[in-house]
Amino acid sequence: LPGTPSGVALSNPGNGALDVAWTGNNPASTVYRVQASVSPSFASVDDSEDTAAGASTHTLTGLSANTTYYGRVIALGADGVANATSSITGLVM
Repeated sequence: LPGTPSGVALSNPGNGALDVAWTGNNPASTVYRVQASVSPSFASVDDSEDTAAGASTHTLTGLSANTTYYGRVIALGADGVANATSSITGLVM
């Protein structure tokens, strides 16, 4: 399994978007799945997108304004899926 990403940080560029950054701790060929949810337990996922290999940032778009979202990053590898990072709170304005 690939290593779990660390240092996940969210920022709000506006217009229903959420910027997500992280440290990969994996080979450059690793693809990451970036997810946002209004539920801190991720019982449902509001947006989920896969990145290009080796990415360490991604912008999720189409989110609702004035809503608190939780973000997480999951490393995907040929050997399986790593554990998700801890949830981080972000506010989309």
